[in-house]
Amino acid sequence: MSKKVLVTGVGGASGMYTAKILKESGYYVVGTDSNGFAAGSILCDEFCVVSKASNREDFVKDIKRLLERFSIDVVLPNVDEELIIFAEEGLKSIISTPTTINICLNKYLFYKELKDYVKMPKTILANHKFDGLDCKSIAKPTFGRGSRGIYIFPDYHSSTFYENSYYIFGNESYIVQEYIEGKELTIDVLIGKENRIFVAPRYRIGTYGGVSQVGQTAAHSKAIKISYEICQRMQFSGPINIQVIEEEKTKELYLLEINPRLSGGIGITYANGANIPDMAIKEYFGEFYSLPELKEDIIFRYFVEGRSENKNRDGWRV
Repeated sequence: MSKKVLVTGVGGASGMYTAKILKESGYYVVGTDSNGFAAGSILCDEFCVVSKASNREDFVKDIKRLLERFSIDVVLPNVDEELIIFAEEGLKSIISTPTTINICLNKYLFYKELKDYVKMPKTILANHKFDGLDCKSIAKPTFGRGSRGIYIFPDYHSSTFYENSYYIFGNESYIVQEYIEGKELTIDVLIGKENRIFVAPRYRIGTYGGVSQVGQTAAHSKAIKISYEICQRMQFSGPINIQVIEEEKTKELYLLEINPRLSGGIGITYANGANIPDMAIKEYFGEFYSLPELKEDIIFRYFVEGRSENKNRDGWRV
């Protein structure tokens, strides 16, 4: 009998593609989202609407009900706001420690944690003075994902900076970073027991809303090396994705951020030979799996229309 997996956030790219991959791999997939019209719902065997993570008490109650109702074997969380809840509550989830989650979700804490060990763009809190950042810079929310709320300006003398500085510097939840010109890479990583690590780097050739739309897996030795260095410094468990940028001239890698969950572009890595969601579940249960050989093909993703059997989305609430 196939294992039953609860996949959260199937309205977003990471949850949607995780559900799709696991369904194709023979698992019974129960998907959740706070939106009854989550597109990934049609990829699941069952779909239920749950409370938002901001309402922690109700969210935990909803998840516990689903674990019991469907006899769920394991959970793969995919929503940033849910991660700390799963890390603290357990709930049969494959997740890193609460300390690690909190560091990764706070971009400034993350910078302070790793800046002495790997190359990172110089970063300051937005309510600090601009020491040493008289250069092209990027302002982004301290807590946030994707491309939302991003401002880029040539330097702090530019009109772009002055047009947006009141908002950025009046908002303590922003950081300002040195802007690195170059190619972006996402590194899909699985951290298993006894420090067993699998690394799958890929270039982000084209993005839409901060998620890879076109990507190419690459046997990138520097990306693999930096992944091992990071995993030696922080306590990760299960799937994560590391965001780096390859500087245009020097080809040096700069660490940007780490999402302690499956990536929105996990489908690209899957298409090129690595089924990381399946590997993560096998690792969790102590089952054997072999490390795959990755192809280096360019993978394109596109929208596909689908039809739902269920017309009453409110009836799908937990």
